Amino acid sequence: MSQDSIAKTLDPNIIFYDPRALEKTISRLRTKIRKAYNIELIISVRAYGYRLRRGTISR
Repeated sequence: MSQDSIAKTLDPNIIFYDPRALEKTISRLRTKIRKAYNIELIISVRAYGYRLRRGTISR
């Protein structure tokens, strides 16, 4: 997902957002996932946004 689409998902009425605040939020989420599941689930895509690693969560 692009950073813009993540910001719009979090707040549909947002016009401007701080990319550094979004990066910090993603960083905190990564830390929580790493502690709970011991995996790197969120991968950065340079100059675009983030993607989720496929095939890491089983049902």
